[in-house]
Order: sequence, then C-alpha cells, then structure tokens
Amino acid sequence: MRLSSGADCRRSRGTNLLTRVAWGEFGERLIPVGVAVLMAATGVVFSGCGPGTTAANDRDRAGIQGSAWDPATSMSVTESTIATEEALFPAKVGSKCGFIDSSGRLKIPAEFDTVSDFSPAVAWVKVDGKLGLIDRTGSLVLEPQFDGASPFSEGLAFVSKGAQLGYIDETGRMALDLDFENYWDFHEGLCQVGRDGKRGFIDKTGRLVIDLQYDDAGDFHEGLAWVKKQDRYGFIDHSGQIVIPCQFEYIPGDGFSEGLAAVEVNDEAGFIDHSGKFVIEPQFEGARGFSEGLALIGHGGLYGFIDSAGRTVIAPQFATSTVERAKQKAFVDPHPMWRDRTMLLGRDDG
Repeated sequence: MRLSSGADCRRSRGTNLLTRVAWGEFGERLIPVGVAVLMAATGVVFSGCGPGTTAANDRDRAGIQGSAWDPATSMSVTESTIATEEALFPAKVGSKCGFIDSSGRLKIPAEFDTVSDFSPAVAWVKVDGKLGLIDRTGSLVLEPQFDGASPFSEGLAFVSKGAQLGYIDETGRMALDLDFENYWDFHEGLCQVGRDGKRGFIDKTGRLVIDLQYDDAGDFHEGLAWVKKQDRYGFIDHSGQIVIPCQFEYIPGDGFSEGLAAVEVNDEAGFIDHSGKFVIEPQFEGARGFSEGLALIGHGGLYGFIDSAGRTVIAPQFATSTVERAKQKAFVDPHPMWRDRTMLLGRDDG
C-alpha cells in the first residue's frame, strides 16, 4: 500500500479558533472563526481567489514540461502570515480578489483576478491573464507579465513567459535564464532540473552541478536527496556522490526528516538512518516521513503512527490520513502530544 502524498491540512499556529471554508479546487482552508463571522456579516467571501487552473504542488513528480502554469500551489495559510501582526489573507469581494487582515478588514483592495498567499514579503497576483508581484502594502513590485509562476523557495521562483523559462528573485530580477525541460524548487541551495527524461541538479548560479543521469529524484533534505537509477532507489549528497546505494524498491516520501527516511524493500516499508542502516525494520504496508517525533504508517489497510524507536503511538485505526509537516492546531486530537498538530483522519464506519 502506497500512502497518499497529499497534504490537505493547513498551517494554523497562532490562533485558537479555526473554521474550514471552501477554497475552489484547492480543498479547504483554515481561518480564525472571528474572521469568518465578520466576513459572513460583511459579504467578503474567503474562497475562489486561486487560479482555478493547474496546481503546481505535484510538479516534483510531473515536472513543468515547459508549459505555462499558475501560482498559489497549496494556497495554505502560512505560519508567517498567521503568527505576525501583519497577517494577510486572500479574500474575494464580488469577482475580484484582495487581502484582509485578521480582523476582517480589507487591507489590499480587491482588484486582482487571482492571488496567492504572501511568501513572505511578496504575493503573486493575476491581471488579464498575466502574473505579477505585489508587496505587503499592495504596491506592484513587478508588473503582470508572466504566463506562469511558482511560489518562492529559498528566495527564487520559477517563471514562464512565452518560451522563456527561468527563476526570478523577490525584487523581480531574472536571476536564472535556463534551458531545461523540467524545473523544480530550490532546496538546500540546489534545484532539480530535467531533460530527455533524466534528472540532475543546478545551483543558484544556474550551473549544472550534478549531471542529468537519474530516472527520478527528490529534493535535498538533511544533506541528502533520493535518486532512482535502473529501477532502484538510493541517496546522493550535495556533490552528487552516492552515499546510500540504489538498492530500495521505492522511497515513499520526501526522503530524510528527523534523521530517518522511509524506504521500501519487498513491498514493506521501514526506516533507515543516514548510513543506510535500518533503524526500524521493513514491516509496514506503507510509511511517510517523521514530523515532531511521529511517522505515519500503514498496517492492515489502516493508518496509525509510530515513534522513532518503532513503537506504536497511535494504533492503525484510520481509513485515511493526511498530515502536513508543521506545528498545527488539531481538528482531531487522539493523543495529548498532538495538541499542536492538525490531523485530518477518517474512519471506515462501514
């Protein structure tokens, strides 16, 4: 069983009362209940500001394919926006989008077709089919001109403008003008790129530092990135050296987190350390990475959670589960240590 890589939970640290509201094609969002009540009274609708076209949060598998695509991947309320006094939330007034603060007051006029969250200093806006950047005062940093754009990652965002593909910084300056078929986000200073079905990595100067040689790859986490070669998975370091041989059937997740990575052997998932040694032997039907000491695992067609020693903390009992890696408030709080973690869990009542 391969566990879903979806992340339907939203960051929500910094507020106690939360409510869920519809968010177009991007699932549900969380906002303070007080804001929701105020918006209901004033007619401000907290939905529909997403681009309504192709979401980009899965492009680490699908790639860009050189086509135009839109920002606002998860459209999540980020920790930085909620935890500060200048929290700004996308809101729709009539047919246009702007931003409100945590009291529900309209801070940036609703004059855009779509908007993304701030990340953290700038946000993408769409006007007449083109994407540009605004700052937190609503002033244009970059005139709408791009056909597609990604959220900022380590100070850079992927953009497309006709046949031109590259990365800009938060001032709108074109930092990298590249010629690859596939692009991903920067992690630990390196970014996946692809051409002719092979993956490699560039640095922030655009230099190809790890040659295009892998059939698939993940982003760098804790100094290592998973790669696929000849139908087997292993891990490389920043220099491109294979430090854990390509020997696993599958890497179910992003790679390393909290010192461990989930891997699959003989259709069973376990966890290895940075040396490639199994710390938790393969025994699960599926697994995801650790977050705050717990990892999602599958057993008997149900989901539960284990700790880093492999001990069951929450017995497999849920039919579905998606958990985002961040401190979050809980919809469901099955265990005291999860008071600051959002979990979306579903039981099979049939």
